[in-house]
Amino acid sequence: MFAAIFYAIDKKPMKLDEFRRGDWWGILCMAIGLGSLIAMLEEGQRKDWFGSPFIVNCAILAAIFVPLFIVIELVREKPFVNLRLLGSRNLGFTSVVAFGLGLALYGTVFLIPLYLGTVQGYSPLQIGQVLIWVGLPQFLIFPFLPWLMKAVDQRLLVCGGCLIFAVSCFMNTVMSADTAGDQFMLANIVRAFGQPFTIVPVTGLAVATLAAKDAASGSAIFNIFRNIGGSFGIALLSTLVTRREQFHDLRIGETVTAYSPATQARIATVQQSFVSKGSDPVTALKQAYSVIKSIVRRDAFVMAFNDAFLVIAIGLLVAAAAIWFCKKPVGEAGARAH
Repeated sequence: MFAAIFYAIDKKPMKLDEFRRGDWWGILCMAIGLGSLIAMLEEGQRKDWFGSPFIVNCAILAAIFVPLFIVIELVREKPFVNLRLLGSRNLGFTSVVAFGLGLALYGTVFLIPLYLGTVQGYSPLQIGQVLIWVGLPQFLIFPFLPWLMKAVDQRLLVCGGCLIFAVSCFMNTVMSADTAGDQFMLANIVRAFGQPFTIVPVTGLAVATLAAKDAASGSAIFNIFRNIGGSFGIALLSTLVTRREQFHDLRIGETVTAYSPATQARIATVQQSFVSKGSDPVTALKQAYSVIKSIVRRDAFVMAFNDAFLVIAIGLLVAAAAIWFCKKPVGEAGARAH
C-alpha cells in the first residue's frame, strides 16, 4: 500500500494551516457517537442489551453525540463530512443500498462461522477452508469489472449482483442438521460471483453525479452507511438467531413429548443403545432424554439460521429494487465514477 501511494500520488507541500480550520467538534462528535452506536449494536446481544451498564452508557452517548454530529455537519460551512450531499438522488439511494449491502456482507461472514462452529463443531481452520470459496472466485471477476462498468449500465450490474447474492442466501434457507462445509460450497461460489458486482459499481454510482470536490465526502457518507448497516446486521442477526432458536425449540417441543408414540419409540431405542454399552436402565434413560433434548435444540438452531439467511435475502431484494431509483451516470460524471 505504501509503495502504491509513493508511486501513484503526486507529492504536494504540507498545509499545516488547515489544522486551524478543521471541523474538530464534528470529528469529535462523530468519533464518540458512531463509535458508541457501533459498540452498542455489536456487543448488545452478548451483553444482554440494556441489562448491561456498558450498553446503556453506549446508548446514551450515541443518543447525544450522533444528533450533535448531524447538526454540526449540516450547519458548518466546511464540514468534515458534508451530510447535505444526501440530498443528491444517487448518493441518497446508494446509501440505502449500502446499508443493505453492509447487512448482507457482514451478516453472511458472521452467520456462516457461527453456524459451522455452533451446529457442526468446526474448528477455526475448518471454517476458514469453507469461507475461502467466497473469496477465491472473486479474483476471476474483479479484473473485468472496469470494462463491464463502461459497457453496461451500472445499475444493472448492482441489481444483478444483489440478485445473485440473494439467490445464494436463499440456498441457505433450507439447511438441515446434515448441512456442513461441503453443502456450503455451491452457495459460497454463487455468493462469490454476486458480491463483486455489489461492491464496486455501487460505489461508482454513489459519487457519479457529485462535483469532484464533493466526491471524498460522498464516499465517506457511503462507507458510513455500509459500516452501520454491517453493525446493525450483526446485532439483528445475532438477536434473531437467539430468539428464533427459542421459538423453534418451543414449537418442536409441542410435538416431541413423552406422550408421543414416536418419541417414546425413539427414547427406547436410544436407551437400549446406552444399556448395550454398559449403562444401567435408569442412567441410560437419562442419557436418552439428554440425547433427544440435544437433537431438538440442534434442529431449532438450524431453523433459526435458515430464518436469518432469509432476512438477508429479503434485504438484498430490497437493495436490488432501490438501485433503480438512481440516475444513470452520463457524460463527465459517469467517466469520473469509473
